Amino acid sequence: MIKIKLQTNIWERLKHLKWVVLSIFLFLPIPIHVYPLVMIGQARKVKVRSWMWLGMIALFAELALLGSFIVNFGTLSQAMLLTLGGSFVSYIVGNGLLLSWSRPYLQRMDMSAWQELHWVPSIGSANRLLLSTKEVDVNIFINRLWYYKGRVKSVAFKRTIARIIELFNILKTNDMMLAERFVIRHETLLHTLKKYCELQESNLPDKFRKDNIARLQHIILQAEAAIEKEVTDFYESSLIGFSAETEAYMQSLRNRKLLK
Repeated sequence: MIKIKLQTNIWERLKHLKWVVLSIFLFLPIPIHVYPLVMIGQARKVKVRSWMWLGMIALFAELALLGSFIVNFGTLSQAMLLTLGGSFVSYIVGNGLLLSWSRPYLQRMDMSAWQELHWVPSIGSANRLLLSTKEVDVNIFINRLWYYKGRVKSVAFKRTIARIIELFNILKTNDMMLAERFVIRHETLLHTLKKYCELQESNLPDKFRKDNIARLQHIILQAEAAIEKEVTDFYESSLIGFSAETEAYMQSLRNRKLLK
């Protein structure tokens, strides 16, 4: 079977969030809070326009608070109290937004390791467009897998979906036509994941929900094993042909007495 190193290392993910953690610890502005710059940096990395606009608005707000602080420095006027209050509120709201963005940010960072990201108006609008598209090609199939992976709560099951994603990405990189056939063959996998997420988030009786989630999970685990076997068989068959080609090449070199 093909061995794949999954990009789910917790330290790697924390590394992506180091500036978020730093922004939270830097409570005092120096001279402004760090979070607007972190917002802009994250927006540029994962290409989300709404995050960029919010980051720019927050930066202008922080600069306005800095100007107010300089003007009113040394006084205990109402304007100074409002400035300090505004700075505190800005810190809470800004870092709260950064924390709420962590999951989609990490998800798009994972996606960027396999494909080029394109600018989207917002995460919500990108997801709505992704799910409303009727024709499913290889990229849409993989992006929907990313979407459902983000909704799944089980860490172990996230790894299962991540492995399926990586298998499809490897196949897409090496043989796009075969990847397209795989998409048609395994399109039911998306419907199964959709039902899984709906059950996971439903208010149905606990036993009914758990039993059906376990059943769907078993189906997806079997699908993962089948996809892995198909991809492995494809590589084994391609290596057989490649070995024959290389052997013929080496024999031609020996015939020309270029090898000892």
